[in-house]
Parts: sequence; structure tokens; C-alpha cells
Amino acid sequence: IFVDTEGGFSVERVRQIVGSENYESVLNNIFLLKPTSFEEQKKDFVKLLGLVKKDDIGLIVVDGMAMLYRLEIGDAHNSEMMKELK
Repeated sequence: IFVDTEGGFSVERVRQIVGSENYESVLNNIFLLKPTSFEEQKKDFVKLLGLVKKDDIGLIVVDGMAMLYRLEIGDAHNSEMMKELK
């Protein structure tokens, strides 16, 4: 499972790591989640819990776990600042 919050997942990089002969079979076994908000990321982690409980999951990679949280906090902070300016 690859959780990609920063858009960093690369098919070409997978091919480089595993070799060009069997990269497609590796790609077929990668479950890619691409949350675009902190709320969506939280929902994806709930999905992950269900997958881990029922499937044989060998690895979970989370690229940029805190990025969407920082964006949400920044948006909330900016909203508060805008309210103060009005």
C-alpha cells in the first residue's frame, strides 16, 4: 500500500527498483491511495485498517504523512487571520 499525499509515486521509479522484466506484476500488487485533503487522508487510514485486518499486507508506505495536516492547519490559521482583518 502506498499513500501518496505529495504526488511522488512514480511508475518509472518502481521499474528502476524491481527491474523492467517483472515491474508490471509488482505494480499490480501496489494499492495506491492519493488523498488530497486531511479529511480524505483520515478516511483512507480507516480503509487501511480494514485492509490490514482482512488482507495479507506486506508494507505500507506513507509519503508525506504530515503535509495535508500542515496545509489544513495553515488554512485554518489563514481563515482566522482573515476574520480578524474584517
